[in-house]
Amino acid sequence: MLHTVLRRRAGWLREKAQAYPEAVETAHADFATLQQRDRSPKQLLSAARHLAAAIREQGLSP
Repeated sequence: MLHTVLRRRAGWLREKAQAYPEAVETAHADFATLQQRDRSPKQLLSAARHLAAAIREQGLSP
């Protein structure tokens, strides 16, 4: 069951990445910038939460 859920999630993520390539490029660039600027786990978690919120606002989450 979990395997099926993970496959569906991966498929959904792949479809979104193909539909919104600019968002993927921006997210990768932002993440790389954060890694260079500050590698603390707290900062990375904050960035991940911020990115998740932005994705939800754009209606890209499942």
